[in-house]
Amino acid sequence: MTMTDWLQGKNIRYVQIPDEVNIIKTIEQQVKVLTPAGPAARKRKLTAEEKKRNIKQENKKKLDSAVEAMKAQLEASSKP
Repeated sequence: MTMTDWLQGKNIRYVQIPDEVNIIKTIEQQVKVLTPAGPAARKRKLTAEEKKRNIKQENKKKLDSAVEAMKAQLEASSKP
């Protein structure tokens, strides 16, 4: 049973915590559960300049692969 299973609401003023519960450890565990982890979760928003650069790089990759495909077609069609 997690804290969120039985503790819900925005206006909680007082909660009695049993003596056998290590509240610091419990809070740390809940923070880990509720906080996304990993580099993807911590990724910052890109600036407009970074977005443009990424789009240009993607377009260049697509164009390069299209050129390679055309070259392959030309080579295949020119062979007897």
